[in-house]
Amino acid sequence: MRVLYVDVYFLINFTVDIISAFIAVKLLHIKTSFARLLLISSVGALAAVADVLIGDEALFTLVLGVLFLGLAVIIIAGGVSFVRRVKFLVVFLCTEMLLGGAVSYIYRVLDRYTERIGEYFKGGSTNRKALLFSVVILLAIGVLKLFIMVFSNEGSVKSARVSIRVGDSSVECEALVDSGNLVRDPMNMNPVVFIKEDLAKKLLPVEVIELSGIDTLDNAYRKRIRLIPVTRGDATHVLTGFLPDEVSLEENSGAVDVTLAIDREGGTYGGMDVLLPSCIVGI
Repeated sequence: MRVLYVDVYFLINFTVDIISAFIAVKLLHIKTSFARLLLISSVGALAAVADVLIGDEALFTLVLGVLFLGLAVIIIAGGVSFVRRVKFLVVFLCTEMLLGGAVSYIYRVLDRYTERIGEYFKGGSTNRKALLFSVVILLAIGVLKLFIMVFSNEGSVKSARVSIRVGDSSVECEALVDSGNLVRDPMNMNPVVFIKEDLAKKLLPVEVIELSGIDTLDNAYRKRIRLIPVTRGDATHVLTGFLPDEVSLEENSGAVDVTLAIDREGGTYGGMDVLLPSCIVGI
């Protein structure tokens, strides 16, 4: 008799879905929210459970799969161009297959070799399943970081038209694109866009730029302040960073998910006030 642990099956599918969606939005730098990731992952996990419980009908499985992928594109990438939606769908689907297969294989291997370990846990088989699921999650998180590091796109140095908006303030200007800009926001692994102080003054309160008197700011502003470590030569500097409302490129339809860093050193980036990482250009 076949036994299905619905809770474990749901959690495994939920984990694979949310990690796959997260990898896709990070690689393509699509601006989305954690709530949207939770929503589409929950839908995907419920669809997987429904598919197993209802039966092995190929047509039903196909319909569920098409509906789920369609909802994923609408919920996660609904505000970007058609080309970026197709790219999101391809990356999401490929990651689902690769990560899903890897998780399934690892789970079966661990299940086989940890059967005796589970006997030491009160509750027997159910607690052993929970233990295996926890191990698989840790492995999946490691795979997530590896994917982002290996597959982050790099291009040649060039310029691009960029629009930046923070609240009611916005600027549009030419930016230098540099493949050597590999800085990441340590809080969320966003690529970092450097802006000169003069430009920052057009977008941000002086308290943010000077990083002083921030207690006087609205709580919504305080939550978006970041500290960005940047290594130059043998020295590491910490720059003030900020999460903007929207950063978009002229060649893309839709916002890219980035963090701003305020460069207070003199000069410009080849005559421009903004330095873009090449990984967000051409996506």
